[in-house]
Amino acid sequence: MAAGIGFLIWTSAGLGQVTRPASPEITAALKAAGANAPQLQAALDKVPTGQREGLEFLIANMPPRDLTSLSAEFLLENVDCAYKVMAQVPWGKTLSKEMFLNEILPYACLNERRDNWRKDFYTRFLPLIKDCKTITAAAGAINTKVFPLLKVRYSTERAKPDQSPYESIASGKASCTGLAILAVDACRAVGIPARFVGTIWTDGSGNHSWLEVWDGGWHFTGAAEATGDKLDIAWFVGRAAGALANDPVHAIYASSFKRTPTRFLLSWAPRVDYVPAVNVTTAYAAKVPPPPPGQGRLTLTVVAGPKKQRVPAKLVVTDEAGKKLFDGTAKDERNDLNDKLVITVPLGKKYLIEASLLNFTLKHLLAMEKDGQELTLALDQARPKVSPRLTPTQEERTLLESPQGAAVAKALKQYFQAAPDKRGAIAFDTAADEMLAQHPQFVRKAAWAAYISGCVRTEYEADVKGSKVTWDKYTSPYVVRAVGTMPDNGWPLFIAMHGGGGAPQEVNDQQWGVMQIYYKDHPEKGGYLYLAIRAPTNDWNGFYAGYNLHLTEKLIRELAVFADIDPNKVYIMGYSHGGYGAFFQGMIMADFFAAVHASAAAPYDFNDWPRNLRNTQFTYMIGTRDTAYGRYDRNKWLKKEIDRLRGDRTDIYPVTMEEINHGHGGLPDRDKIADMYPHVRNPLPRHVSWTVCDQRPFFNWLGVTGIPTAQIDAQCDNNAVTLTSDKAPNITLLLDERLIDFAKPVVVTANGVCSEHKLNPSLKTLCETLQARGDFQYMFSAKIDLKIKLPQPATKPK
Repeated sequence: MAAGIGFLIWTSAGLGQVTRPASPEITAALKAAGANAPQLQAALDKVPTGQREGLEFLIANMPPRDLTSLSAEFLLENVDCAYKVMAQVPWGKTLSKEMFLNEILPYACLNERRDNWRKDFYTRFLPLIKDCKTITAAAGAINTKVFPLLKVRYSTERAKPDQSPYESIASGKASCTGLAILAVDACRAVGIPARFVGTIWTDGSGNHSWLEVWDGGWHFTGAAEATGDKLDIAWFVGRAAGALANDPVHAIYASSFKRTPTRFLLSWAPRVDYVPAVNVTTAYAAKVPPPPPGQGRLTLTVVAGPKKQRVPAKLVVTDEAGKKLFDGTAKDERNDLNDKLVITVPLGKKYLIEASLLNFTLKHLLAMEKDGQELTLALDQARPKVSPRLTPTQEERTLLESPQGAAVAKALKQYFQAAPDKRGAIAFDTAADEMLAQHPQFVRKAAWAAYISGCVRTEYEADVKGSKVTWDKYTSPYVVRAVGTMPDNGWPLFIAMHGGGGAPQEVNDQQWGVMQIYYKDHPEKGGYLYLAIRAPTNDWNGFYAGYNLHLTEKLIRELAVFADIDPNKVYIMGYSHGGYGAFFQGMIMADFFAAVHASAAAPYDFNDWPRNLRNTQFTYMIGTRDTAYGRYDRNKWLKKEIDRLRGDRTDIYPVTMEEINHGHGGLPDRDKIADMYPHVRNPLPRHVSWTVCDQRPFFNWLGVTGIPTAQIDAQCDNNAVTLTSDKAPNITLLLDERLIDFAKPVVVTANGVCSEHKLNPSLKTLCETLQARGDFQYMFSAKIDLKIKLPQPATKPK
C-alpha cells in the first residue's frame, strides 16, 4: 500500500507478491498452527511485499495460542495500520527496524485477550498527537487524553487484572495492569514505541505495572498518571528502586514480543510461560536513596464508609514539640492501590497524626519505632467539629455576654435542640425580637450556629460519615474531595452527575467512577469541593425524578452543616444521564445554584420550568449530530424559549447553548469548573419568576401552600411587592431587612388587589424559615400570608 512506500531504509518499495522459500521459523510456526495454518498462509500470500517482514516477525514469534487462533484478516489489518502510521508521524523514519518490529508492530503485551484494536485506535488517537513533534510529547498527550476520552479509570473492582483494551473500555475500570496494556496499545497505534513493564513488590503488597516509551532511550511513566510532556516521573520510583535484579520474583521486567531467554512472571497467571521479557531492574535501582540515619518511612492511609474506601483526607503530622512536619493530602481511590502516601520522620519519637475530611477530624498518637511503619486511619471514628468561621468576633462576644444577647442564644439553642413536634409551642419574648431588629447579622450568625449544633447534627451525621445521602427509600452514595484551600466564605461545592441511566448496576457504577475524575481540577480558580454522586437507582430517569430534588436538597443541607460550604457557590453539572439531571434539577431548583451545566442531554420535556432561570447562570452543550431521543431538537427548543422569555433584555436569563459538531460522546466540556467557578448565586433577586413544582414549596423569597402547579411572578422594590399568580391561591412572602425597610409599611399588589402590611422582625419566623430551608441565606424575619384572588377561567359561549 502507498503508505508503506519509502518507510525506513529497510522497507521494500514494491507492492507485488514475492515467492520465496519460507524461513525455518515460519515453517515451524505453520506446522504448530495445525488447523489454523491456512489462515496464516493466507496472510503470507496476501501481505504486500513492503509489509512482509513485519508479518513474518509476528508469525515467527507469536505464542502457540495465537498460532492456532488468529485470522488472516486480523494479522493483515494489524500489520497494514502499523506500517501506515509510520509514514504519518515526524519520528517515523528515525526509528530502527528492530524498534518498529518489537515495540510498535505487536498486537498484544502479555496474556490478555486478543482484541483487534489497531485500526480503531489509529483512527481515534492519531488526531490527539497531530501537533506533537517528539515521541515524548506524543506519549504525554496519549497518557493525558486517552483515558478520559475512553472513560476508563483505575479501580480495584475491575473484573480481572489482565484485561484487554476493549474489556477495560467496556467496564470503565482497570487495574494498573489493564491500564498499562491499554496505554501501550494506544501508543503503538500512533507509532510510539512502547512496552509493558511490571514487578512484584518485595514487601508482599502485590504487583504493579506501568509502561516505557522509547525516545533516544527508554523512559517510564505511569499509565493514566499523566505528567504532561515529562517522563521518568512517577509515585513508584522509590519502590521500584528496591527491586531485586537477581530475584526472578522481585525483578522488574519489560515485555518483549521477540523471544528472549527470560520469562515475564505474571502474578495473576504464574503458569503462563509464553510471555518473553527483558530484565530492566538495574535501570530503576538506586533512583531514590534510603532514608538518612535515624529516620524512618511512615506510610499513611485514610479510609471511610462501609467499604473502607481510601479518601483524600487532609493529613497533618506534628512532633511532640508541636512542630508541623507534614501537611498534605492522603491518596484516594483514584490512585493505584500501591500508591500510598509515604513521609520520612525521625525514629524514636511520638507524632500526632491528624486526618480531616469535610468537618470531621480524627487524631492519633503514633510512636515511630522502626522504618517502614504503616498507619491506616478510619474516619468513621472521627468527631465533627464546628466551623471556625462561627467563632464570635469581639463585638459579637460582647453582645453574647449581655443579658439580652445571652437570652437570645439560650432561646435559639432551646428551639433547634427541641424535637420538631415541640418547636411550635416555643415562644420568644419581645426582647429577642428587639435584639433581632437592632443586630440582625449577629442574630443570624447565632441562629445558624444553634441550627447546625441542634437536632440536624444528629440527623445528618450518619449520612455524611457514610459518604451518602438518604431520603425516603432512596440512597445516593458519593465521593467528595477538596481541591485547593477553602476560601474565606466556605467551600464552593460542585455536584457532578454521571452517565448511564437505564442500565445494569455495573454500568452505572462504572460511569460513576468515571465522573469521579471526569471534570478537570482547577485549584488556580480557588478552592472547592468536588462531589461525584451515584444515582440512587439504575432507572432511565435515575437523576431526573422527583426524589432527586429531595436528595440534592438534603445533600446541600447536610454539607452546609458538616462541610462548611458556601451556600451561594453551589453548582450542579452532568453528562448524558447526568446532564438530564442537570436540566431537571437545575431548572426546578434554580434558587439553590450559582451555575448549572448540562452536556449531551436535553430538557426532560417541553415545559414551563425555563422561567425559573431568570436569575441563574445556565449553560448546556450538545452535539449537532446527537439526535437520539430528540436531544438536539429539544436543545434548540430551549434556546428559542429562552430568547422569548428574555425579549430585548440582556440582563436576565443568563442561559447559553453551545453547539459542537459532535455526536453524543466526546464533547469538550471537561474544563467547565473553570467557567462556572466565578458565578455567585443571588438568593434575593428583586424579580422572581417561578413555575411551581409539586415537590417544592419555596423558591427564593416566595412560598406556596398546597404546592399547586402554578406560575408566579413577583417583584419587590421600595417596600412595594407586585405579584401575579395564575393558579396558586395561597402565597407567602418571606421578607427581611435585606429586601424591605421595616420602618415603612409594605404595599402588596396581588393580581391587581392592593393591601398594606406593617411588619416587625420576628425571631420565631427567623427560626422557622431556617429550619424549613436549611440555608443560611434563606432565613427570613418576617412573612406575609396572602390569599390571592385568581383569574376566572374563560367561559365558552353557549
